[in-house]
Amino acid sequence: MSPALADFYWALSEPGSAGCVTAAVVVVAFWLACRKHWIGLGWLLVTVPIGAGLGELVKVIVQRQRPFIGGPFGEWGGYGFPSGHTIAATLLYGSLFVLLLPAMRAWWHKAGLGIFTAGLIACVAFSRVALGAHYLTDVLAAVLLGSGWLVLTWLFAERVKNARMPVLSEAEPG
Repeated sequence: MSPALADFYWALSEPGSAGCVTAAVVVVAFWLACRKHWIGLGWLLVTVPIGAGLGELVKVIVQRQRPFIGGPFGEWGGYGFPSGHTIAATLLYGSLFVLLLPAMRAWWHKAGLGIFTAGLIACVAFSRVALGAHYLTDVLAAVLLGSGWLVLTWLFAERVKNARMPVLSEAEPG
């Protein structure tokens, strides 16, 4: 792998890095707090950091070695299953998709946002395999685990939101 190609893959990997994900969560959390979107804020803070932490817990339990000890930027540390970059990207960008979706009016805006989100996550996942940091199954498991946690926390947040706004049926006296 040429140094230029390694730099390109590293750039594709960066949106899933701890620094990038943390910075994005802080900015989005601040924006949600300013808009007093408390359920969205709580959901984001449970979904991304705790989901990433669960991914790290799975790494410690499984203890799968990485395909290569070293990569183009030095030695890889820790275990490889599931991919931390990929699960973080899935959690963050999946959360942003869910938060932005209600603002989209046209179906093609929603579709475009979905395609962009899936493409960004796929780029992070592909780059981790291309750099030799992970096996394909490491990134696929990260997407599945991240997506599962995202859906689980979203369902819980929806339940909380609906419990706070009871709806009276027409049959009930007002």
